[in-house]
This record gives sequence, structure tokens and C-alpha cells, in this order.
Amino acid sequence: MSFKFSNTDQDIELHNFDGETGLHLNTTTLKIEANTGLPAHSTIAPLPTLKLNQVCVFKADKWQVLENNLGDIWDTATKEHSVLTELGPIPDGKTKLDPAMFENWNGSKWLLDTAAQLTDAQLATIAKIQGFATQCRKTIAGDADHYQTAAWPEKSRRAERILENTPRPSDIAILDSEALHRGKGETATVLAQIQVDKAARFAQATSVIDGMTSGAVSAINATTDIDQIDALLTTLKTEANQQLTELIT
Repeated sequence: MSFKFSNTDQDIELHNFDGETGLHLNTTTLKIEANTGLPAHSTIAPLPTLKLNQVCVFKADKWQVLENNLGDIWDTATKEHSVLTELGPIPDGKTKLDPAMFENWNGSKWLLDTAAQLTDAQLATIAKIQGFATQCRKTIAGDADHYQTAAWPEKSRRAERILENTPRPSDIAILDSEALHRGKGETATVLAQIQVDKAARFAQATSVIDGMTSGAVSAINATTDIDQIDALLTTLKTEANQQLTELIT
């Protein structure tokens, strides 16, 4: 359909389009004065019928139908996000479907990778277990820092030698000095017994925590049901707190 000049004013339905891209903008009815033509960037050519996600552009004196996929797109291999700024089909290897964590592209849609999801949950839970175990050990150690706890095994061996009457020449001198500075009137033998008992309690407590931690990690790694993980963690913490209460009271 082409525009015909007229000696009289005429009301005409106009389809306006972008001067650069040709994209249809709107349709209006405009009074065209006698012996004048159409405004720039407009046509009376009928609009084509459009389907979902289609637009029309005016090129080479006619309407062309293009796909409208403008906006967010994702790489189906890397999940990298980008923005599509040109009309037309979605590029190969891209999709407008937003991927979730642990999903992989199967050629037409994102599918949940349950194995990856389970592994991630297991690793996160094991990290929580190890952190909880560390806090338990700190509770057991009390005010002692890691330098002090690291010295406990050697102090225990020295104390055992004294109690077994097989001390090295320096053992009694070391404990006599420590007992003196403690200011509690203790002999080297009394202090040796205190240190042996303390080391035994600490070893027992940490062995319980270490054993429970190892068992919990094994249970987490063995589970195939992600819904069981939180329950396993809760059970561990409950049992550990009970054991901890018994060990420090």
C-alpha cells in the first residue's frame, strides 16, 4: 500500500518507526493536510501479524519480522551472564533461562545436578563440624593457649618420669621451679601428679571429640540424601555437648 497525495485533508493511520533501527514504535491516526506527504519515519504499510517475542522493523520499504530476545542471556556452558542488545535469534550456546546453582544445561533446559549439590552440602557441613570440634577443644583447654596445650605432652612425660622414680637430671629442677612460681606450696611430686591427671583428662576429652568428629565426617560423606545432612549435624552437636558437659564437670 502506497500513500496517495490528495487535494483535501485526509485522516490516515500511520505506523511510526525508529529512524535508525526501523523498529515499530506506535500507531496513530494523523490528519494529513492537502497536498502534503507523510511525516518522516512513518508508513501506511499494514503491520504484519506478530507472535510472542516478535517485533517488526521497517527496512527496504517493507516490514520485516524479527525475534525479540533483548535482555539478559546466559551461556549454557559457563553460566556467564550477558545482555543481548540486538534483535534476532538467541545466539548458539546462549539461553534466556536463568540458571540456578548446581544446574547444568541439557540442551533445552537447566537440570539440577544433585550430585554436585550433595557434595557442596557435605563439604559445607564438614567445615561446620570441624569448626565446632575446634570450639570444643578450646572449651576443654580452658584458658590455655595453643602454646600451652602443645607443651602438655612433654610436661606429662616429665611428670610421669618423676612419679616413676626415673627422672632425668633436669626434670625435678624444672618442676621445682614451676612449683615455686605457682606459689601453692606444692612439691615437685605433687605438681607432677597434677600435671599427669590434667594431661589424662585433656587426652580423654580430645579423644572423645576427635572420635565423634571422625565418625560424623564419615557419616556425612556416606549419606546420599541431602535432607539427612542437617539432622546428622544436629545429632552430632547434641551428643558432643552432652559429652563435653560430662568431661568438664
